[in-house]
Amino acid sequence: MTQISSNPVLFKWVFPPLIVGFLLFVATQGSRQEAAQGKSGVGFIFGAIFMTAIAFALWRQFASDLVSEVWLDEDSIVIRDRAREVRTPFANIVNVNDLTRSNWSRVTLLLREPCELGREIAFSPQGGKGFIFGGRNEVVMELIMRIDQARLEEKKKLD
Repeated sequence: MTQISSNPVLFKWVFPPLIVGFLLFVATQGSRQEAAQGKSGVGFIFGAIFMTAIAFALWRQFASDLVSEVWLDEDSIVIRDRAREVRTPFANIVNVNDLTRSNWSRVTLLLREPCELGREIAFSPQGGKGFIFGGRNEVVMELIMRIDQARLEEKKKLD
């Protein structure tokens, strides 16, 4: 088996508390300075709350649903998220969506039949996107080729 996902711990568990801690630090220091000058300092607190809400929305959109590990096996894909492990055949994967317009790569698999982890499986792939920004990731290309090969084999069986 070959692991094709990178570890999402940094995006799921390290960055969010650091960002919130930094925003709280800025809010408290700014409101202290405002209070020392005889002003209310409410603007810093509302600004920190607003920026925390934006950071939380971005985290929910891009990082909260990432699975821990994704492995390629001979004829299936093995997905691990915390203590759960799911094996699904390549023929069960309908679509592979590779987010290539950002510096941080994200792949979402749409499954024909939902598994224990849901119908959409998102992970951060290993490796870079190549020399040119926005290029294709080799790991994702291998996954797409294996899915296509499984579909062709399934089609041959039906004919």
